[in-house]
Amino acid sequence: ASFLRQVLPSLVLGALCISTWHEENKAGHPKQPAVVERIAKASSVTAEAITALGREVREGKSTAELDMFLQDFLVQQNATAESLHYGGFLGGLLQPMSWPVGRAICGAFDGAVGWIRGRLMPWLPPLPLCGFPGHMCISVNSEVCHGVPSQRILRAGDVVKLDVAVRKDGVIGDSCATFVVDPKVSPADESKGTRLSRVTRESLFLGIFAAGVNGSTLGDIGYSIQQHAEAEGFGIVNTFAGHGVGERFHEPPRVLHQGQRGRGHRLFVGQVFTIEPMLTEGAPDTTVTGDGWTVVTRDSSLAAQWEHTVTISNVASTTGSLTVRVLTKRMDETMPLRLSNRSVRTALLAERYDSDFAALLEASAERLEREWTTSG
Repeated sequence: ASFLRQVLPSLVLGALCISTWHEENKAGHPKQPAVVERIAKASSVTAEAITALGREVREGKSTAELDMFLQDFLVQQNATAESLHYGGFLGGLLQPMSWPVGRAICGAFDGAVGWIRGRLMPWLPPLPLCGFPGHMCISVNSEVCHGVPSQRILRAGDVVKLDVAVRKDGVIGDSCATFVVDPKVSPADESKGTRLSRVTRESLFLGIFAAGVNGSTLGDIGYSIQQHAEAEGFGIVNTFAGHGVGERFHEPPRVLHQGQRGRGHRLFVGQVFTIEPMLTEGAPDTTVTGDGWTVVTRDSSLAAQWEHTVTISNVASTTGSLTVRVLTKRMDETMPLRLSNRSVRTALLAERYDSDFAALLEASAERLEREWTTSG
């Protein structure tokens, strides 16, 4: 038991490192326009789901109630939650099943594993036999990501991350939004959680601007995010990253939220991937809780996450340059305030980046702004 307790984590970490290296060195493949449009439709359902969920986030609500709300919403949309039963040895078998059947099977397995851990092998780590036990990841306060829905009751001031992945017509749209529950301060006097969420969303859009620069690389996306987040005094969680998405939940490329300009694969038409920075109020170091899923900050500091699924295109360009299209844009969504005011944005870009890169980001922002307006 002592030997396994020492060796098993090293074996798992080694496997993850090899997998991460493999994904980082893959650019993925361009998707055909028809496939991109299917992903856009799945992404629109994801966006609608987050909009509807945002209206349900309030004091006194449990995260399990939010999860069941999503289940009912997706049934009406003839879509499914990609997170439910994702991963694990039985995940592939259970995902097509209805929620009650899958829950019953998972309950039996979880009960058996819990009994074995409690009575015979307390050193045994949680075994992800059935995969993720929820329709979405709901992470609160110091929980960074992959939070498991539960009977936890939301309180005023809680920072709630809702990460929703929807499968419809064989493809997936993935997005995350952060909500602060009933903030008790005026808009002019931001709470810590509200400011963290705002800067995280600004970082996401700066990454999107970088993706829309002609000739941009994955490193440019990470660089643009890193410069802003660190200037605002926040930590960047680098153990998780954006990813390609399509018929599979996680595809190449791996999109880091830190980086160097010009490094990594060059973006190309037909790529579909997520950008999803996770920022922390304190140190960015994380650990996983006893449920085997929920990732938390080691110092218990607040965390926020925003995510969009985007595609690289040249359809909207009159010059042949690449453009970026946000597939999970919500109907009620506006661009971040500091990035939608041109004079404020120009000053911010000049403060964060050298003049050449700032000019490229400004041009990309203007293109996205036009596309944002015309797409409603």
